[in-house]
Amino acid sequence: MKTKTGRYSGYIRPFSYLIDLIIINVLALYIMWFHTNEIYYAVFISFGWFIIAANLGFYEVYRYTKVIAILNCTLKQGILFTMFCLVLEYFYSETANQKAVALFVFSSLFLILSVKLFIYYFLKRYRILFGRNFRTVVLLGNKKNIDPLKTFFTENPDYGYKLIKVFTLEDNKKQRIDESLSFVLEKKIDEIYCSMADLSETQINDIINFADNNLKTLKLIPSEKQILSRSVKFEYYDYIPVISLRNILQDETLNKIFKRVFDLVFSTLIIIGILS
Repeated sequence: MKTKTGRYSGYIRPFSYLIDLIIINVLALYIMWFHTNEIYYAVFISFGWFIIAANLGFYEVYRYTKVIAILNCTLKQGILFTMFCLVLEYFYSETANQKAVALFVFSSLFLILSVKLFIYYFLKRYRILFGRNFRTVVLLGNKKNIDPLKTFFTENPDYGYKLIKVFTLEDNKKQRIDESLSFVLEKKIDEIYCSMADLSETQINDIINFADNNLKTLKLIPSEKQILSRSVKFEYYDYIPVISLRNILQDETLNKIFKRVFDLVFSTLIIIGILS
């Protein structure tokens, strides 16, 4: 069966944003009906929801994401959004209706989570039945280091990865690396997975530059030393740890500053709301 990368994958997340926005505002209209200016309230809760979601990574759901991770993030989102709505009630309304807030948040989370899980399981089934929404990948490294990921891609088609070719580095390392990068361009491969233990720092940097310049997704299979390090954030394909450049970028100074500012502003609002 011929497989194709999903043409419309990029629309899934914006679609989720839109659906969640509709759910939140429709429920706010029917449950929090007692507000005098419903438009302002809708703007505030929508802004609060998406700011919290951005900070928690609520919409960072990928084909390898586990359901337990989705549920855990939803719980955190619900707690923070409840606190935000309560604080907003104390500022916005003369008589805060805590029962209405609780009903609104619970109903919103239930519907949003239901839609989220439906899309998640629908895509898994869709990939198996129709052979679409796949990402083509190549593996680069010594056999013992890349075999677990090779097995994962082969035995789990519902995750949506199509392993096209494996480039082993036991001999003629430089030639094999050049061959792999040429193959990626020629076959329009989506993602490259490299074993860090089998590459020098210079070679890793060269592959990173190649991926950046050609808009390819690069992920790194960590060495045993890195697996034991607590400073590295991993993505897990089943039990297999993988380092994404996206996670590395999250550790940059600008992202740390953004998160710190959010924490301070949100904490201040909560404290003021409680004291009031």
